[in-house]
Amino acid sequence: MLTQQAPAAPTAPPAPGASEAPAAPSTPGSITIVGSDGTTKTIVLPGGSAVLGGGSVVTPGGDQFAPGFAAGTTVTLMVLGTFALYRRFKRRGQTKAPEQIPSESPERLERLERGMEAIAIEIERISEGQRFVTNLLAESRTPAKAL
Repeated sequence: MLTQQAPAAPTAPPAPGASEAPAAPSTPGSITIVGSDGTTKTIVLPGGSAVLGGGSVVTPGGDQFAPGFAAGTTVTLMVLGTFALYRRFKRRGQTKAPEQIPSESPERLERLERGMEAIAIEIERISEGQRFVTNLLAESRTPAKAL
């Protein structure tokens, strides 16, 4: 009886300078180093730690980012709240001083009103001139009617 086997996946050629010795299987929590002369050295990390790429060691359950972030946020909000309450308490007994209107205010308002009226008149003159020029241009482009 003949059985067919699936073709094996192609393997990548070894990197230049890599030893031909097969790498020893590493157990979780250990590092296996193969030397240039073919010697193999296994280092077992304490406490069942695992090594990630780049050489950083991470212990199981050692994620401290979330609790640290929560604690930092809480402390920051408490400090800012304390300052806000202090400023509010400090200003509690103070009354706001009423703003003084200067005595020259009516004269200044009258001058401002006259200036705005003069600007409005000039803008009206400009718009009349623009309408006139637009009408002249429109008349020059229309052909004359034949009698």
